[in-house]
Amino acid sequence: MLTVEQCAKLTVSDVPYKGKTRLVSGGRGFGITASPKAVGVVSGRKLAQRIERVKLPYGGNAPGGFVLWFRCPTCGRKTPTLYLPPRGDGFACQKCLRLGYAAWKRNGYYRWPKGAEAWLKQFVRRAEEVLKRCPRKNGCQ
Repeated sequence: MLTVEQCAKLTVSDVPYKGKTRLVSGGRGFGITASPKAVGVVSGRKLAQRIERVKLPYGGNAPGGFVLWFRCPTCGRKTPTLYLPPRGDGFACQKCLRLGYAAWKRNGYYRWPKGAEAWLKQFVRRAEEVLKRCPRKNGCQ
């Protein structure tokens, strides 16, 4: 399984509102051309990928404020971070690339839900999966 730590990362805070900049992430360098509506990722001398920006209302005290997030080029989800796999040719979100975290790969590591309600939902979901595999007619051994 590929992890987030192995990929180059493009975050909203790394990209200016307008203009050009250079970004180095995961040992790879990229040119970034930013406008309010899109971000162009330049690799070498050609435009490698165009990533759409999404304006989201800011929930702070300032009326009319907004934040800019990315729209995943693969699935269209709104996300503040996009990833580029080591041998990949384009940025995508964590869900599209099926990325996990290195800590999740340790033996015996299990993430428990934070709240009791979430824990109960997870328990019920797992119990239903077990019951589907074990029909009641024959009984579970």
